[in-house]
Amino acid sequence: MKTAAILDTNIFDLLVLDRATVAKIESMIAKGAMEIIVTRTIAEELWRSPFKGVPPLFPVVFTGNTVGRIDVLTCIDAIGDGETFDAHLGGTNRINDALIADAADHMAKWLVTEDKRLRTQMQRVALRCKAVSYVEFLSELDALSRNS
Repeated sequence: MKTAAILDTNIFDLLVLDRATVAKIESMIAKGAMEIIVTRTIAEELWRSPFKGVPPLFPVVFTGNTVGRIDVLTCIDAIGDGETFDAHLGGTNRINDALIADAADHMAKWLVTEDKRLRTQMQRVALRCKAVSYVEFLSELDALSRNS
């Protein structure tokens, strides 16, 4: 069974400097033990970054967002219930964070982010996904690697 992770855009900044972790992720993907999911929102954020797109560090699975709201929906998105989106958004205007949280809760075991607010909100509202920091992800990745 594949373990899925969604990496927030800030994690790519760390990965380009960490060849050992990139190699481990590449190996886990090649073994069929892991997949890295890039949502439309993350791809758009990475396009607007100095990367000008998703860095070609390892194979990724592209997917639309999981929220079917008129103001955020495009043709590649799914029409989900948006429960995690609504709970994560609350009274804020952090729509991208809420979109990422919703997708992670529907598709991934881990949401990896250095954004403490995003992790805290995710821990509060997520039903299935665990929000972890980069250091926590490295530990989870080591455990997954040993068990694969």
